[in-house]
Parts: sequence; structure tokens; C-alpha cells
Amino acid sequence: DWRPSFAVDVDNFKFTPRVQRLNELEAKTRINFNFLDQIAKFWDLQGSSLKLPMIENKLLDLYTLHCIVEKWGGYQNVLKDKMWQQVAQLMGLPMKKGVGAMLKLHYEKVLYPYDLFKSDQSNDVKSDKKASSDLKFEGNNVDKRNKDYKPHSIESRMQIKPSPEVNPRRTNRFDIDE
Repeated sequence: DWRPSFAVDVDNFKFTPRVQRLNELEAKTRINFNFLDQIAKFWDLQGSSLKLPMIENKLLDLYTLHCIVEKWGGYQNVLKDKMWQQVAQLMGLPMKKGVGAMLKLHYEKVLYPYDLFKSDQSNDVKSDKKASSDLKFEGNNVDKRNKDYKPHSIESRMQIKPSPEVNPRRTNRFDIDE
């Protein structure tokens, strides 16, 4: 009777199955979850919690709404051209009166502050890059604005080699008397 030690005892083996919807395995769904996570973190930093809006008793897909609005040039363009009803149609929402206005309201409340935050971050990064590109480093000399700068002669910690007497491994740091 050959029975390896790693074999499963079928009579005593029990497990709880996990239900996982097939649509949660797709890459687009993961992107959607990541987007919602970013939005939720943003609102958490603002001291508020994210409540997912509903339209016609269905959860509003904020990621799709955001993508469509961005594709059409952003919130200001969609607002200026009054395209909220077309956005609703693209999202597959019922073509009832007021659905476009509801989308606009939800976008203004939930997504537009996040868009402003993200655009401020990208503007900060652009201005930082511009500021750093304004400085021209040539060896140890900096352009005309910082002629007085002289590099320090302090060795950085990475350049200092550890002494050979000190053993870096924890197990060998202490003498063991045998």
C-alpha cells in the first residue's frame, strides 16, 4: 500500500470555497478597482468617505465616466458643449430626462475635485522639472546665479568603508563561549 506523506486525507479534508466573479479577473476591472481606490484615498485625505453614486438604481461606473469625459477634452469641454446626455448614452444609461444632469452633478461632486488635485500635482512636477532644468551644473560649478557655491569636502557615509574588525552579521557579532 503506497501512500506518500504529502497526500491529502480525503475523508478529513475540508475547505471553504471562495466565490470569485469572472468579471473581477479582467485587467480592465483591476484598473477600475485601482482608480476607485485612488478616488477613495483622495476623499479620505479630505476627511470624507467616498460613497459610490447611483443612477437609476445602478451603481455609477466612475472609471468609465472619467475616461469618457477625459477623452472628450475634460470636464470644462463637456460642460461647455453640454454633452452630458451623450456621455450617458455612451455609458449605456437609460435615455431619460435628467440622467445627463445627474451625471454632471456626480462628476462635479466626486471626480472634479480629484481631477483638480491631480492637475495641481502634475503642474507641481512640471514646475519642479523646469526649475531644475534652469540650473546648469558644470562639474562643481553652478551657473551665474550661484557663483559663490563651493562643494563641501565631507565624505559621504557610502564612501567610508567599515573597519574589518567589525563583523556585520548578527550571528557573528557576539562571542560564544563554549
